[in-house]
Amino acid sequence: MNRPLHKCLTTVTALCVSLNMAACANHDEVAEAGVVARADTPQEIAVTAEQSLAVRVVSVSDNHGNLDTDLNQHGVVEFGLQPRETFAVSADDLRVTVLFATTYSDVGEGQWVAFMNDGYLRLARNEANAAETLRVEPGSTIHIHKLPQAR
Repeated sequence: MNRPLHKCLTTVTALCVSLNMAACANHDEVAEAGVVARADTPQEIAVTAEQSLAVRVVSVSDNHGNLDTDLNQHGVVEFGLQPRETFAVSADDLRVTVLFATTYSDVGEGQWVAFMNDGYLRLARNEANAAETLRVEPGSTIHIHKLPQAR
């Protein structure tokens, strides 16, 4: 049944989860729906869902294959990316970890970095070709995924 999940998990009477996925009544169905839920006791439960966003590659630079996306500053803020935060980018079956920073030199050679460029998110590899690595071109859709951050 596809509808927002507004159902208390049977192992915790007071915890309700509101996620846009199939309604489920037990841990196995929650896990199959893409949510990790584990109840060691009725009072302990951890529910996480990967937050992701589809963005389009608008252009690819000729010299290093940097990816300019259609994700603007407002979208970055709304998605919740913070300076110095790592996130994942996926294209088809490839997935890489990227640092949200301010310039290429914020990471080592060959490592992934993202920063705002003319008001839009740019994805790049320091001294390497991002477009070739992800096998994308202008018009391709890629996904940005929030990752758990160390506190």
